[in-house]
Amino acid sequence: MKFGIGKGDLNGLLASMGTDEEKLHSGLIAFTSTDLELTGWSLDPAHSVKGVLVPTKDGGMKSPSQKITIDYSDSNTVTVYILAMKP
Repeated sequence: MKFGIGKGDLNGLLASMGTDEEKLHSGLIAFTSTDLELTGWSLDPAHSVKGVLVPTKDGGMKSPSQKITIDYSDSNTVTVYILAMKP
């Protein structure tokens, strides 16, 4: 999933996913080259990106792990890229 969100709404979104901005790593694109090829997304670590992998909650099989990358290059909104995967 890929979408834009206001910078003021980002912390609420990340909290709902079990993480926060402080856990994002600068310059990290959380996706493999295969992930990018399958989604058709083009991300460049030279841009203002941060990423994180949010593991499955409590090791449960019902909740997926989430790969998250945020592109901060737009001054008004951020672009959020999320891939969720079952363990």
